[in-house]
Amino acid sequence: MQNCLKNIKVEVVIPARNEVHTIFEIVRKCLEYVDSAIVVDDSSSDDTAEEAVRAGAYVIQHETKQGYLKSLKSGVDVCSGDIVVFLDADGEHDPRDIQSLINPIASNFADFVFGTPGKPVRLSEGIICLVASLRLPIVNTGFGFRALRTDLAKQIPFRGRCGCGLMALDAQKLGARLIEVQVSWLPVSKKRRIGWFHLIQFGWILRGLAGL
Repeated sequence: MQNCLKNIKVEVVIPARNEVHTIFEIVRKCLEYVDSAIVVDDSSSDDTAEEAVRAGAYVIQHETKQGYLKSLKSGVDVCSGDIVVFLDADGEHDPRDIQSLINPIASNFADFVFGTPGKPVRLSEGIICLVASLRLPIVNTGFGFRALRTDLAKQIPFRGRCGCGLMALDAQKLGARLIEVQVSWLPVSKKRRIGWFHLIQFGWILRGLAGL
């Protein structure tokens, strides 16, 4: 493990569903930078959970599909460290960037750090991020690679349809200091469906902007 932060325990939560081809390598790479890896298997139909265990992760299994946000919450609920990192299981996030995410928190400069590779990937995601940025110091709140204090994570309600915008607004409402740092984006071969769920998320964003 290359986590050079003394007396600070760092954990990574990795939501996963049918990621048998990538999860082993991702967990192994993450464990070079964190103290422990928690994989939340969201009712996979393949051997994602088994591969995660083989790689050294602690695995939580949902019997039925719960979705991304509830998977994050399941992982956060069992966290016991100081900092938690959220990282996707499909290979888009580079574990080598973990240190850049956790350093501002460890140095007490921030409570919640958002990784950004630049512009949001989807147009609908970009619109949500733009609207959310009216209230936030963060431009790209749609990239799922992020780190925050564990005690803060346990207070966030993980509401809405996805992680775009609202999680940051809820954290800000709790008094958190938010920043973003540059990270890599590793394109992976996967289908990108039209993000119709962003229409629902937009409504949640309006609620968040109104302080609800």
